Amino acid sequence: MIATYATHFCGVGGACFGLEKAGLKCTFAIDNKPLAVEFREKNLSHAAYLGDITTYENIGQEAADLLWTSPPCQTFSISAYEQTLAKKKIGLKDKRDNLFLCSLEYVRQFQPKFFVLENVIGLLTHGADGAGNGTRENIIRSFANSGYDVEWNILCSADFGVPQLRERIFIVGARKDLGLNGLIPDDKSDAQGHPTVERPGYEKVMEKHVTAKAWNGKTYKTIFKAYHRTGRYITVLMPDEQIPTITCGFGGGATRKKVGICDHTKGGLAFVRHPTVLEGARCQGFPDSWVWPKNESEAWTLIGNAVTTTVAEAVGRHLKIGRAHV
Repeated sequence: MIATYATHFCGVGGACFGLEKAGLKCTFAIDNKPLAVEFREKNLSHAAYLGDITTYENIGQEAADLLWTSPPCQTFSISAYEQTLAKKKIGLKDKRDNLFLCSLEYVRQFQPKFFVLENVIGLLTHGADGAGNGTRENIIRSFANSGYDVEWNILCSADFGVPQLRERIFIVGARKDLGLNGLIPDDKSDAQGHPTVERPGYEKVMEKHVTAKAWNGKTYKTIFKAYHRTGRYITVLMPDEQIPTITCGFGGGATRKKVGICDHTKGGLAFVRHPTVLEGARCQGFPDSWVWPKNESEAWTLIGNAVTTTVAEAVGRHLKIGRAHV
C-alpha cells in the first residue's frame, strides 16, 4: 500500500491537492517560484521548500512511496522548427530540458514504489530524431534502467470531471519487483474511478451574475466582426462546451481575449465576457475556498501552471486503491 508522496516542481499545489484527496500525505515538496510556494502554503496544511532543486543537498531525507514530478515545460511546448531556430541562435540546449534528471536521481537513490512524470504533449515529439532518441524515449529508458516498469498515456482533463480540453502526457513507473502493469487510470472515469459518459460543459463552473468582464456589453456578432477585421480570432464557448487549455500566459490580455464565454442571450443575440479567475480555478478542479493573488495576471499564471487536481487525484487513487496490495 502507498501512503506518502513527494513532489518536485510542485507549483501552487494542483497535484498535491489531488493526491491529498486520494488519501496520500506529503513528505516533501519543492519549487523555485516564491509566489507559487506562498499560495500553496496558504491553501495546504504543509509547507513546501523554496529553492533550486539542482542545488538542494538534503533531498535524501524525504523518501516517499510515490514521487510526482512536473518539470518545466516551456521548451517542450514549442515546435521542432522553433527548437532548431533556438539552438542555432543560442548555440546551447536549454538546461530546463534536463531538469527531470533531478527527479531521476531521487528515484535511483530511494526507489519509491511509484513515480509519475506529468508534462505537455509536446514532449511526444521534442528532440525526436526518428530513431527513438527523442526526449520522451530517453526519459522512459532512464527510468526503466533505474529499475522500473514504465507506461505512458495522454490524459485529457475533460474526461476527469472538469470542462477543460487540457491534454497532458503521464509517464508512470512501478518498481520492477512489484510486477505491476495497468498503471494509468482509464481516461473515461472521474477522480473516484466511476465511468463517465460525457465531458462536462462550461456551465458547470460558471459564476452567476458576472458583469465586470464583459466586452462593454457587446454581442458575439459585434466582437467577431471586429476581430476578423484585424486578422485575430476568438473562440466563444457555449454553456455545453469546454474551454481550451488554460496556459500560464492566460492572464495576459492578448491570450485571455481569444476566449469568450457566452454568458447569456437576449433577443437572439449572444453576450460574451471573459472567463473569471474563479472559473479558471474551477476548470482546474480547485475548490472555491482556494486563495489566489489579487493580481489577476499572477492568479492566472498559477492556475495555468498547475496540474489539474482531478486528474492527479484519479492517478493517485488508481495507484493507491487499485494497487493496494503492494
